[in-house]
Amino acid sequence: ASRFFVLRALMRRLAVRRHALTEADLERYVEALSPPGALRAALAYYRANLWREPMTWARASRICAHTLVIWGLNDPSLSPVLLDGLDSVAPNLRIHRVPACGHWVQAEAAAEVNGVMLDFLGST
Repeated sequence: ASRFFVLRALMRRLAVRRHALTEADLERYVEALSPPGALRAALAYYRANLWREPMTWARASRICAHTLVIWGLNDPSLSPVLLDGLDSVAPNLRIHRVPACGHWVQAEAAAEVNGVMLDFLGST
């Protein structure tokens, strides 16, 4: 409705570095989520997990691959507490925490994220 007004507002609200998401960026997201079923698919993860018990890594399968997690520490949706115990299922885990960054860490701290990813990919 209204060219995804609610989605645009939500995306702006989840960003800590609000200048990182331009109107052109939001328009690209709207374009990508406009085809039938695209928004439903994008929200399926959140819908499936919204009312579940808090995550416990004890039930998770072991991940042997080298794993990088980049996390915005001020994400209003996903608390850094979710990282606690992750290394118990991913022993080859590297966590990079980005301070003063929200949910859209790839947009809010693009240079830092790219650097961390290149370093990680070069070391594995």
